[in-house]
Amino acid sequence: MIGDIITVKGVKCVVLDKINGNPFVIALDLDIESPFGNSNNYKKSELRKRVESWFKDTGIKAIARDVDLTAMDGYKGYGALNAIIAPLTFDEYRKYNHILTPHIKNWFWLVTPWGSPEKDNWASNYVCFVDHGGSASYDYYSTGGGLAPAFILDRNQCFNKSLSDFTNDELIAELNKRLKV
Repeated sequence: MIGDIITVKGVKCVVLDKINGNPFVIALDLDIESPFGNSNNYKKSELRKRVESWFKDTGIKAIARDVDLTAMDGYKGYGALNAIIAPLTFDEYRKYNHILTPHIKNWFWLVTPWGSPEKDNWASNYVCFVDHGGSASYDYYSTGGGLAPAFILDRNQCFNKSLSDFTNDELIAELNKRLKV
């Protein structure tokens, strides 16, 4: 259910939404820090490498999602990214902050750049983040910040959830499989 805390392969997550029947979650309390990178472009960032490396080691099965990299000033030059794992965008955080805010203990990066590198102004050096109180802001991309990666879980994966999250057909199929009927 949306808002539930679940554990997937030892990773504590909060369920933000259901996408095509699959839970969209964000990992909590990872205690991993990383600078964003050498620019505000997530595609080429150190943060992306760190998030993908962490995820590979978890053994979690997830489904790719489109991640919009539009900057806060409307710059669309970074395009979008089809990714299995990535921090939330600013728009996703705005949509889900009522669910996520009570669970935030440390600040973490979002993927959204603050400004366009084409304008060559102060904003091109910054990236959005969420502070420990749940407020969105921006910081210099070389600053060390926390990881809170989001991903769409494959619903066929085992994780701690209640029986009410399964359809009757899924429960019957699992019982038949276990009984080898």
